[in-house]
Amino acid sequence: MTPTMRRTIRCATAGAAGLAAAGFASRCVTRCRQAPGPEEWTGSDWSQQVRDYAYVEGRIRYLDHGSGPALVLLHGMASSWQWWLPVLPELGRRFRVIAIDLPGFGGSDPLTPGWTMADQADAVAALCAHLDVDHPVVLGHSMGGLVALALEAGYPELVQRLVLVGAGGVPMSERHLEIVLAGLRFAQRLVASPRVLRLLARRPGLLRAMLASAMVHPGRLSDALAVQVAPSLAAPAFADSIAASAVAVRHSEQEQVQAPTLLLWGERDRFAPLSSAFQMRARVPHAHLEAIADVGHLPMIEEPERFARLLHRYADPTRPLPGHNPPGRDRHVR
Repeated sequence: MTPTMRRTIRCATAGAAGLAAAGFASRCVTRCRQAPGPEEWTGSDWSQQVRDYAYVEGRIRYLDHGSGPALVLLHGMASSWQWWLPVLPELGRRFRVIAIDLPGFGGSDPLTPGWTMADQADAVAALCAHLDVDHPVVLGHSMGGLVALALEAGYPELVQRLVLVGAGGVPMSERHLEIVLAGLRFAQRLVASPRVLRLLARRPGLLRAMLASAMVHPGRLSDALAVQVAPSLAAPAFADSIAASAVAVRHSEQEQVQAPTLLLWGERDRFAPLSSAFQMRARVPHAHLEAIADVGHLPMIEEPERFARLLHRYADPTRPLPGHNPPGRDRHVR
């Protein structure tokens, strides 16, 4: 191939990529525009409720908010406790919310490389013991769902109820899993660049565009929230968490879950499809499935009021959890 031909191919490839990017940007203009209206969480100084706990593996950062039955929140990959901000005011009216930065994420120290979800669960259990939190409801989102499952397996006497939100550990084909892992590896390499991270922090619209595949309505991620969550994308444990998640998903044993479990799913979740939640409900002995209409992988951001309302209804340990709902009886909250 001549140098001229190589230059022509490079130019054509760049042009095609530019056209594709332009088309994507044009489709995102409406979906990624910030939704209007104030958010309740912006009226509080959350730093006053943030604590650090030093244990044998390092420091764990967590937020301790509200009063009532304990609700432990475990975030997803490349996240932090700040991703729960849209639902914290409402949840704090009913629960004592312990929102944890898992080791290697947010303000928590990383674990030794090669860690597993069981190691993350050990850290959560140590914090619960430190706080004298007995029998909490444990909610895990995405990768946090894998940690929640590991916690229930390793400390069955600790977990009163499980809530899994778009969680890892659902039945998934190897092909779909590889697609998800490839997307995560690309995102990890992207945010590893300090320049990209600074740009995302300064330009909330770019972060909304980056999350467009995870959300049906990315515009509901406000500028204020984007500023709070952008730094968590560069988590030291991001790369290791991809490998640990792959192992955990492939070895997940949903049939062994003993705690009453609420599966709370975005109806249009592309990462952990609702069809996988149906399969998980069939395998978990004491599971109830609720699907939130017209949201994706981040229902606590896209529909915080509906999300909190469902938690009030089903996560309160003083109220009985509905039984195993058969196919065709799943509720879609509209």
